[in-house]
Amino acid sequence: MADPGPRRGRRARWQAAIEAQRTADSLGLRTGTRWLRLRAAQARGDRAEVERLWRPLSALMELGEADAFDAAVAHLAVGRRDLAVSWLARAFAEGSATLEDLRMAPELDSLRTTSDSWP
Repeated sequence: MADPGPRRGRRARWQAAIEAQRTADSLGLRTGTRWLRLRAAQARGDRAEVERLWRPLSALMELGEADAFDAAVAHLAVGRRDLAVSWLARAFAEGSATLEDLRMAPELDSLRTTSDSWP
């Protein structure tokens, strides 16, 4: 009888791959790693890293090459709440964000918890 060890290892790797895919799927269509790194730097209080990341992101926004939702997250990360709301309105108008995104996206938690006008 053959050793089931290699099959078990393959099965475990396959299960790990499925779980990784489920995790990726739960994040939605936006990867936004640059925007997320900006949020992480802001949360750590790493002002130099925030400035380093902000410059190219800002250039993308000025050129019209930024995803509106991700631009909103970036503005929110650096404390530009009014601009974040403007970019969210644009994302909704363009169809790149749904009402569910606006109500449920964890990236917007800080906006929802402090705004009196949020739905």
